[in-house]
Amino acid sequence: MFNQNEGMRKVTVNNSFGQFECHFEQKGGSSKLQITYPAKPHEIKRFDNTKKHKSAIIRESGKDFDSCHAPLLPKLCELSSLAWVYAMLDKTQEAEKLIFEDPDPIIGFVLHPDPKWDEVKADDLSSLAIVQLRDSKENGTTAVRCLRDLRGKHLPMLLNLRTKVIAALKAKWCE
Repeated sequence: MFNQNEGMRKVTVNNSFGQFECHFEQKGGSSKLQITYPAKPHEIKRFDNTKKHKSAIIRESGKDFDSCHAPLLPKLCELSSLAWVYAMLDKTQEAEKLIFEDPDPIIGFVLHPDPKWDEVKADDLSSLAIVQLRDSKENGTTAVRCLRDLRGKHLPMLLNLRTKVIAALKAKWCE
């Protein structure tokens, strides 16, 4: 039975999608329903494959990446597909959920709660860091599109992420 007292709760709404949740009472406990719209085929597949009792580890070689994933990156990195990323970096969407921001254009980032986290139980905490680094001819920088783009020159950014994310999460949920 739907919990009428709680109703539907907006989790997030941004340029790409909206998420809502509601709780249902059942014999032996309750269940949570999460609605994401509009759901694109890759999002449906991602959520459909999140069965908690099954998991797999796939080791991808550089050759696998070059033949399977690298050709897809230009399409995935079109500005229309990344509108939600830039909206979070520019704080035009979900600014109220911002946990921490380092505005440095080379090593900075924004830190948000992961949309999949219920933002209640710190033990289940999951967060999302998005780096500020963008393609810029004047700075001579290129955005990090995926983990395979990371190089030694990104080490200061990665160290900054590690240090400041840990400090921000501890300050917000552990002290």
